Order: sequence, then C-alpha cells, then structure tokens
Amino acid sequence: MTPKQIVRPELIEDITVILTKKLLRHIPFVGDLTADIVGTVAVNRKFSIFETRIDTKVTAAINRNFHQRAEEHLLYGNKMTQLNLHQDALEAYDRAITLQPNYAAAYNNKGNAKLALGQYQSAIINFNTAIHLRKNFPVAYNNRGSARMRLGKYKDAINDYNMALELKPKYPKVYNNRGRAKGMLGQYDQAISDFRQALQLDSHYAEAYHNRGSAKMFLRQYNPAITDYNEAINLNPDSSIVYYHRGVVKAICGSINEAKIDFQTALRKAVRSGHISLKTIVEHGIRELSRNK
Repeated sequence: MTPKQIVRPELIEDITVILTKKLLRHIPFVGDLTADIVGTVAVNRKFSIFETRIDTKVTAAINRNFHQRAEEHLLYGNKMTQLNLHQDALEAYDRAITLQPNYAAAYNNKGNAKLALGQYQSAIINFNTAIHLRKNFPVAYNNRGSARMRLGKYKDAINDYNMALELKPKYPKVYNNRGRAKGMLGQYDQAISDFRQALQLDSHYAEAYHNRGSAKMFLRQYNPAITDYNEAINLNPDSSIVYYHRGVVKAICGSINEAKIDFQTALRKAVRSGHISLKTIVEHGIRELSRNK
C-alpha cells in the first residue's frame, strides 16, 4: 500500500542525515561492487621465455602445458573467490601470472581479490595491467570503476564505466554502477536514466529498482520511490537495506506505523544476515521515529 504523501518536514533532515552520512559505502545506493571475475579466456600461444632454437613441436607442447596449468590456477582462484577465500584466490592468481606473465584475465581477477580484501589502490594497479594487456576489456574497466567508487573517486569511476559501455553496450551491471556514481554526485536525474537502462536490459535487476527508488527519494518523488522499492522487495525479499529505505520514505510521508514495520523487518533481516553496521543504523532510525511521534 502506497502511503498518502503527507510530508513531515521535521523528519526529513534527521532521517536523511541518517540515510546519507551513516553507512555511506552502502547507503543510499546499493549494489555489488565486487569486481567481475573472468573464467576461461583465450591465452597467448607463445612465451618469450622459450628460445626459438627449441624444436617447434617441443615448444608447442611445453607452451600448452604452461597455458593449461595457468588456466587451472585461474579457475582454482575463481573457486576460492566464490568461497570468499580471497587470500587463497590471490595466491592462485599469482601462480597463474608466474606461469603466464601476460595473462590479462589473471591480473583482472587478482584485482578482484584485492578489491574484496580492501586493497583498493593495489587493485587499481592490477586492473591497469589487465587493460594494458587487453585494450578491449570491458570487465576490467568496470572493475577499475568499482575500485575507484570505493575510494570515493566518482568522476573517475564514471569515466571507466563509460569506457566499459562503449566496449559492451549491453552491460546492465555497468549501467547500475554508473547510476550509483552519478547518484553519489547528486546527479539524480542522470542516475535514474542509467537505472532505467539497466532495467531495460534486465527486468529482474532488484538493485537497479532499489537504486532508482533512492534517486527518486532524493528528488522527493516519494510515491514513485516506494513503487520501485516494492518491486525490489518482490525480486529480493531478503534485502534488509531496501526495507530500511522504504521505511525512511514512509516516515517522511507521515506513515509512521508503516515505517516502523519496515524498520523492524530491516532490523530482523540485518541481524539474520550479520549486517552489523546496518543494524546500528536501523536501530537509530527506530529511535528517531519514537522521538518524532
């Protein structure tokens, strides 16, 4: 049920401050900033470490062996990434690079492991190398943009996302990421356009609905924001943050009881998922609602 839009100005400042200044890395725009990893990819057929004097057949056999072993390490690293064992993944990618020094995919995935470990500057160096080795590498541009987002370099991130979309126009994750960067810069109309494009490419993209709702909220388009949050919840009912955001908008519109229900739901889901920082924010929001009855 969409609440009647009776805005309570005394709540806007308090709740919006909670929304924007706490958990800045997670709120108000959501999404997986973990870099995309690459699985099996084409690899170079020659290594400079082999001298041309070696018999051609022998060289080819040795090269195939190195290629295969490098790819095995890459795939093992990917498996470790899926298990959130990022240090193990990092070591596997290093072994792949040792075997094949020009392995762009391994540098990309190594950057992914460092991004997950919070080593953002170092991750950017790896993505730079991946892009140097393979110019037309949209995944690496997206990933470097994600690392720059983590560092708050939103304009630089947008430049990377632009390049990724130039190389791969039908890349919904990049539209969502670019929309997030624009939203963090206060470019809400442009952000909405990117989220809309992401949804045109993937109509089940819960995070894009969520983010579009947040952009609309900052434009004070409260009912359309709630509509988008509703759709995000339908697609991903386990998300704690979207309940919190919808509760914020309902509180601003004066639907305090409905806001409390959303906040309590967000709190339960945050506790269940171990999202301690969001739990703190939601508890603060509940106290604010009680104070502003």
